Amino acid sequence: MVDDRRTVPVHMERFALRASVGWLGVLAGGVGFLALLLVVRSDWQPMQSLDQAVADGLNTVVADDGLLQKFCAL
Repeated sequence: MVDDRRTVPVHMERFALRASVGWLGVLAGGVGFLALLLVVRSDWQPMQSLDQAVADGLNTVVADDGLLQKFCAL
């Protein structure tokens, strides 16, 4: 009697698991990026306020530091 059932090697199972986890990570990153894109495109006011506050803070830091100004001018 011939047994036609084939067993999947352990390394193939591990590969399938790692590949699935990788794809889930890519999918989660894509969904997060899509959500951020939709928020930015819809001109959501809290996001605009946060963006302006961060930009103002970074500009203040750079304006007060001559070395950073030289670095940013490159």
